[in-house]
Amino acid sequence: MTGVQTCALPIYDHTVGFSIIALVLVAAGLLMPFLMWWLFHGLARCIPSMRGRWLFTDAAASLTFRGVAAMAFMLALSSNIGMETMVGSFRQSTETWLEQRLSADLYVRPTVNLTPKISKWLEQQPEVSQVWWQWRKKIETPKGDLQVVSIGDSEGEKDGLSMKLSLPYYWQDIHDSRSVLVSESLSLRNKWSLGQEVTLPLPLGAKWKVAGIYYDYGNPYGQILISTPNWKQLWPKEGDVGLAIHLTSSKFSKLILREIGQRFHLSPERVKNNSDLLKRAMKVFDRTFVVTDTLSKLTLLVAICGLFVATLSGEDSRLRQFALLRCLGLTGRELVILGGGQRLVIGIVTAMMALPLGILLAKFLIDIILKHSFGWTMPIYYFPSAYITTLVSALVVLLIAGAWPVWRLVKRSAMRSLRGSF
Repeated sequence: MTGVQTCALPIYDHTVGFSIIALVLVAAGLLMPFLMWWLFHGLARCIPSMRGRWLFTDAAASLTFRGVAAMAFMLALSSNIGMETMVGSFRQSTETWLEQRLSADLYVRPTVNLTPKISKWLEQQPEVSQVWWQWRKKIETPKGDLQVVSIGDSEGEKDGLSMKLSLPYYWQDIHDSRSVLVSESLSLRNKWSLGQEVTLPLPLGAKWKVAGIYYDYGNPYGQILISTPNWKQLWPKEGDVGLAIHLTSSKFSKLILREIGQRFHLSPERVKNNSDLLKRAMKVFDRTFVVTDTLSKLTLLVAICGLFVATLSGEDSRLRQFALLRCLGLTGRELVILGGGQRLVIGIVTAMMALPLGILLAKFLIDIILKHSFGWTMPIYYFPSAYITTLVSALVVLLIAGAWPVWRLVKRSAMRSLRGSF
């Protein structure tokens, strides 16, 4: 996403971030029973059927003891949805960023003296469509290491950047003027904004305009991008150099890899395949977050089991009322629908409140907690299929827990059930 930054966002630390999350959860939990009571009474006035009005009116009255369970249900669901959203967004952002940054088919890290020969040979090969040069240099500063990277003016190199914020003509600016692109972590650390003129360590010097801020998840230090002509003026033929090779077809990657290694005697560590790099990176990511995913599923399982037991015990206390209704003429099927339907309605309303609350929690975690823990943020992604699975599984448990005590009741005769309930 690109655009011009119009105002600076307030800076929060971890304490404020966790305090905001706690206050939002407490406020949502306390407000939910009242909103549900108001909604049920409103629906009861709009439904012409007597049984329908009684269902919603009785559901509103039952919130005196069901409200606490519904509150716990909402908080458990929202926490699980928040974690699913944050972890899923992290994985999706990382994969998208890697696919953009690793846009070439092959990457070669030769010595400075050998690079022109390899580049010239590659340009003569019919299987090669483009060769990008990239220079890197690390500068020590009082605030930590700064990595300076060169970038060419091709559209492919532009598309390989994951821009967070940018000026309207940032690409022209960095190639035609004294402008740079800075990583998000570096801009946050130094509190730089778009269009600001900054002073960089020598030999870069002063009066560099920040033309854009890009996402960068691959460096433990700050990074800036400058144009190749600016690099040649500052460090002619100096620094670490790399070649990004684009092939006419990915089927030629093994052939070119083998020929480069044999012709120029490069070790395997200096020649990398794009697909191998992406697979390794995502494999490491999945291994890192397998514990988080397992804990998230375990938390949901514990919440659903606790909800089932709490709902079952709560519904047992209403067996006297259901036995009386059966003696007054309601059939067993109607009682089962009534017991399960009330819990299902309460669950649906609770889930509708838990979904936006969970997404809001994920937003707080990404924009505040992650920002100050790792020095970067990421776009938020939504996962409807995961949300539906979570909500449906919880609602099925609610439906079973609400209908099961009534089903046991209607298996007996009406008078026997009435005597047993007193």
